[in-house]
Amino acid sequence: MINPCIKNLFKTTAVIFLTAVAFAFSACSNEQNATQAKPKILVSSYVPYTIVKNLVKDKADVTMLMPPGVEPHSFEPLPKDILEVKKAKTFFYVDKTLEPWAYDIKKEAAFELGKNLSTPQDIHIWMDFDKALLMTERASQNIQKENPALAQKVQANLSDFHRQINALKTTYSEQLANCQYRDIYHIGHLAFGAIAKNYNLNFRPLVNSSQSQEPSPKDILEMIKQIKEKNIKYIFTEEALPPDMADLIVQQTGAQILMLYTIEHVTKEEFDEQISYQDFMYKNLENLVKGLECK
Repeated sequence: MINPCIKNLFKTTAVIFLTAVAFAFSACSNEQNATQAKPKILVSSYVPYTIVKNLVKDKADVTMLMPPGVEPHSFEPLPKDILEVKKAKTFFYVDKTLEPWAYDIKKEAAFELGKNLSTPQDIHIWMDFDKALLMTERASQNIQKENPALAQKVQANLSDFHRQINALKTTYSEQLANCQYRDIYHIGHLAFGAIAKNYNLNFRPLVNSSQSQEPSPKDILEMIKQIKEKNIKYIFTEEALPPDMADLIVQQTGAQILMLYTIEHVTKEEFDEQISYQDFMYKNLENLVKGLECK
């Protein structure tokens, strides 16, 4: 018969051993979870969101501060938004001209993708493909610096983005080279000046500054007059504009409406579908080719 003392000693040793094994497995599991935790990146609006998503794909958690459907020109962050920006390790925004609130919250600690790229005439810098590339390169440098483990993947995605943008530039040049019309009559604000300049088009917006600016009756009548005189068949609007103005001009001219996407903000459905910068720009090209009657 086994001595009770020895029996108790075996029990005690077994308990200690099992406890040690459980602790070791727990430590390994925690270490593995920590290793697998995705970096968190906060962005202001959809332009930096789609840029960053092109770079990190599913290797990082990217959160957009501005809810889908909100007008970025007039966005005012709530206290919880300000706190989230201040806590974020990585925060990207377009620039202090388009998003002064973002600059005011975090100043030098935030990353301004479009720094020194905008002009007083046009702050929609991402509509220029070369500037969109530069913004993406800046984001890539920052992400690789902050997250060395992602560097190789981010660099490969950046190279892929370069190829896609170069293909876009070529397609735009080819398809907008021969068009019956070269005037873009746009019931919106000055958001597509870069496209017009780069592809020899004339951009004629109803208002020149922000979306919130109201066009004067004189401006509306002048646009109606030109559309009638030049027998324009298509006019353009943008995603966030109420349809009233476009409907009025359509009633007066008989022209049809086509959409041009600013990519400044998206609907919840578009956000859920994760429509990329490239996809939106191809949509714009498709409608420009149709509206300008390009061969």
